[in-house]
This record gives sequence, C-alpha cells and structure tokens, in this order.
Amino acid sequence: MLILIFALMLLVTGIVFGVQNTSLISLSFLVWTFEGSLAIVILITFLVGIIIGIICTFYIISKNKRSRL
Repeated sequence: MLILIFALMLLVTGIVFGVQNTSLISLSFLVWTFEGSLAIVILITFLVGIIIGIICTFYIISKNKRSRL
C-alpha cells in the first residue's frame, strides 16, 4: 500500500512538472537540432543518465567478478 501511495505521488508530481514546463526550447549539438518542450528534454536527459549509470554499474560488477577468479 505504501508503494502505491508513493507511485501515485510520483505520478502526480510528474504530471504537474510536465504541465508547468511546456515552453518550447531549441537544443543544438553539432549538426543535430531538436525542438521540444522543456519537460521532454529534461526527461530524456534524466533517462539517458539512468541508462549510463546502469551500464557503468554492470561494467564495474563484471570487472570485480573477473578479478576474483
């Protein structure tokens, strides 16, 4: 029940964040340009950071397992 309440609070917070940050921004990197809402850009950046963190964690775990053998 506590997890459900936490998930609902997180969902409501995400909805409020998305509604309040609808302004369009332009993001440029080398020759690539993206235009989208601020909330989408922050969400994508957050998800990329999570993926990079998971990949680094798996690399460190596998490196430690190999050194023990």
